[in-house]
Amino acid sequence: LVWNAAALAAFGFVQRATGAKFVMMWDEAAYNALRDSVRQASGISYAQPNPDFFATFGYPNMGGCFFTLAFAMSLGVWMTRVREVEVEPKSSKAEVTRQRLLLRFIRAHYALVPVVVNFLAVLFTFCRAAIIMSLAIAGLAFFYYILRMLLARVDRARQIQRAAFNFVGAVLLLVIGVVFAPDRKTDSSTAPKDVSGELGTVTTLGLLDRVTGKHDYQSRIALELVKKYPIFGCGGWGYKHLSLNLMTPDDMKSAQAIGAANVHNDYLQFLCEHGVIGLGCLVGIFFCLIVPLFRDWGRLYKAARFLAPENAPSSPRAIYCYPPGAFWTLAGCFAVAFHAVADAPLRSGAVLGLFLVSLACAEGFMPHQLETRR
Repeated sequence: LVWNAAALAAFGFVQRATGAKFVMMWDEAAYNALRDSVRQASGISYAQPNPDFFATFGYPNMGGCFFTLAFAMSLGVWMTRVREVEVEPKSSKAEVTRQRLLLRFIRAHYALVPVVVNFLAVLFTFCRAAIIMSLAIAGLAFFYYILRMLLARVDRARQIQRAAFNFVGAVLLLVIGVVFAPDRKTDSSTAPKDVSGELGTVTTLGLLDRVTGKHDYQSRIALELVKKYPIFGCGGWGYKHLSLNLMTPDDMKSAQAIGAANVHNDYLQFLCEHGVIGLGCLVGIFFCLIVPLFRDWGRLYKAARFLAPENAPSSPRAIYCYPPGAFWTLAGCFAVAFHAVADAPLRSGAVLGLFLVSLACAEGFMPHQLETRR
């Protein structure tokens, strides 16, 4: 999953490097010809694509959310690989060579490639929420990794060496993000031109309004539709077609030019369009996937209390007893779930699919008993 996401990000980097104006790198004449032929054959009209598309995502917020989850999962895969190499039998001093040390280092840290690539992909999407969440995940991962290194039961020199490596890696990731941060492709005079300008538009009050939906007409209209169609909802994309009849003149003046078909709260939109039944099914799937992960977490914590000190996980035990692959997958999924409160990432099949598949795959990081002693 993480390598596929990195490959998709590489496709997006090629788009930016070649100055592509459309997702599949067609020129404008080819795109217009296809649009006209589709319109004549089916009556479907394509809107002008967002100039800030990335890879196969025409809407930046969906692409940003996808790569945020991929970035968090990449961190888990990398840390899992580091632990696997750590527990490998050590070579004797006579067998240690520079080549062996280099190969061991590569085996442990080659998984950093998708970490860096997916992090850069988040920046290239120009999604403010995704950039902020990715920076928060990266900061949390830094303290997670360095705290484990400092509290590990190894000699002091190795602790300092590992902590220094972690610090240098974090600095390099920050430098790469600053150096390769993209400029926006749109010609709009009001839109920020770079990532720092995009983040500068975030305010505390604006964030609270977006999360609560207090001053958004979309939330009010969606709640009115929920009252009319509480059980099965108004149907897929029903909000897009029925909201026009419920909009006031003031709503028309403040209507969004892009994204007006969404409530910008996935849970409220699922409730509006699919009713209690549809939202209940989605929540049921989510709990069926996540409850076993937390149940295993509790079992691992209880088992860690009875391990010998040399085999016990580092402190705090409640965190480090859990496999890092599953831990960071959960962190990424909770970031997506929080993002869905103020936007529409789960409206994308790619994001929703990765969200559910990653939760299903997280169970694979759990230790399993190979045999039972009688």
